[in-house]
Amino acid sequence: MKYFPDESSAGIWSRYAVVALPLVYLAAALLYSASSAPWGRWVDPESEYTMNGIVWAAGWPMMKDDHPGTTTILLIGIVIKVWTFLAGRSDVAEFGLKNFDAIIYVSRAVEALMLSGVLLAAGVIVRNTTRSALAAMLFQVGPLVHFEVLQFEMIVTSEGPMICCAMIGMAIALKAALDERPPAAGLGAMGGLAFGLGLSSKFLHMPLSVLSVSLLRNRWAFVIACLTGAFSFILFNRVFHPTVFSGGSRWLTYLLTHKGEGEARFFDFGLFLGNIADVIAAAPVIFAVFTAGALAALARMLTSRRYLDPVSLTLLATCVAFAEYLVATSRHFTCTIWPRPGS
Repeated sequence: MKYFPDESSAGIWSRYAVVALPLVYLAAALLYSASSAPWGRWVDPESEYTMNGIVWAAGWPMMKDDHPGTTTILLIGIVIKVWTFLAGRSDVAEFGLKNFDAIIYVSRAVEALMLSGVLLAAGVIVRNTTRSALAAMLFQVGPLVHFEVLQFEMIVTSEGPMICCAMIGMAIALKAALDERPPAAGLGAMGGLAFGLGLSSKFLHMPLSVLSVSLLRNRWAFVIACLTGAFSFILFNRVFHPTVFSGGSRWLTYLLTHKGEGEARFFDFGLFLGNIADVIAAAPVIFAVFTAGALAALARMLTSRRYLDPVSLTLLATCVAFAEYLVATSRHFTCTIWPRPGS
């Protein structure tokens, strides 16, 4: 089963082409980080996550639980613990506060290394599945398509680890859907773990759960993916960030029920529909591509009467995830900063 042309005749370059874009991303992220001041953004500032990383490294519980940001705080905390150990210091809090900006830059570099490694691994998965280096590079180009995307990947917030998990999760979904053999149970476990860590990074990762339909050729792989995703999220946060299940859940409930501009009501449909139109108008080509993908998947399923066709299901699931993100974005398109419940 081949969905892309065989590039074996193109020479040795095709075997190593998957390395090019991860290296380009790594260089771009490091250069951009070096030229950008730490923290200071109006939303999800790096300073909050860094302070929470210092608190956790000093032995106190994680406190910022609204996204929930567990992976980001853990990453910064580990950077601080390792650096403090290597520097031979005993007071973690003092060391962290004295080297506050430097910790942000180092944590950014670690995030960039993580995502470049994920891009390489995902590229290898896609290339081996499709037998095409071109397909792998098209998959890898995602983090470089827009300056704003690069910026959120680079700064130390919840988006960076979430994007890492999303990229490896989508590569696993492609392998499950396109591979000649049905997905193994181990592949389902890997996909579930990627989802659990992604959700631990940011609740916005949830819509990607629909990609699990790519595993339906092996129902055990599907079941294992669902169980692994749920248990990895629960266990990971119970161990490192238990307030996710109290303060984080209250914040998520508030987020889902406010009107869209800070009022404690459900959203205004007039404002909501207008925001959808604005988002579509801002990127009509992207909307058209996902719409065409959904129609193509439905047409293939109806004409072939193969309603569990993994390729069609995965394509349709991707379009459903896009629609969910469109709705989520439209609810908060003109949102201002609102107080946390109880504050």
